Amino acid sequence: MQSLIRFSAIAALCAAASWGGVIPDPQMGLDSDSLSSPITTDTIFTPINGGGVFTFFNGTGNLIVGLTFETTARTGLLQSTIVESFNCNSQSTEALPNPFFLDCSVGYNPTTGLLTVSFFGVDPLTEPLTASLIGLHEGIPPVPPGCLNEGTVPEACDSVGHFLITLNDGFATEGAQGGWSTEGSPDLFSTDPVIGVLDIQTVPEPAPMAVVACALAGLGLIARRRRRPVRR
Repeated sequence: MQSLIRFSAIAALCAAASWGGVIPDPQMGLDSDSLSSPITTDTIFTPINGGGVFTFFNGTGNLIVGLTFETTARTGLLQSTIVESFNCNSQSTEALPNPFFLDCSVGYNPTTGLLTVSFFGVDPLTEPLTASLIGLHEGIPPVPPGCLNEGTVPEACDSVGHFLITLNDGFATEGAQGGWSTEGSPDLFSTDPVIGVLDIQTVPEPAPMAVVACALAGLGLIARRRRRPVRR
């Protein structure tokens, strides 16, 4: 009987270890949202109980095709520890598929402790920037210009250009519970992390760029015609 109890306890511990390896923690995920605050390279946010949900909108006027966040972890960690511990959501993440970007990655500098989480990779733009682009993996569109003014129609502004960052376990988009703290992850952080925006990659609206390209091509054609020798 005692042998059976010891065997059950060992099996439970093995199962727990296996489960912990399947779902890394801390986690950072990106999803769509509404009614939020503008994101800039000066934006910072502090995890709540090691997690939390933080909402933003794209007020750059251009399409966001990449976002990189930064914080500080312990120095001297092994790369294998980073890979096994941290997780972010891409288009194929079952718990929370990323609706705007195809990929994500976690970077780490063992000398400085700089930890980065990047969301990147987009498909060619097929919709106007006035569309929400949710689920199309074409980047985060800017909020329409009129939505930054008071007295706008909520239906026209709530869904375009808004997104959230979740630090919660399981990429939950409600509540506040995660591993972004010294209490939750003492082997990863020597102080409670503060997360900032390291980089926002944007591209201008494709249509105006196409017009400029056509105009330049036309000017080039005119210049070539002017340089053509006159036959007599």
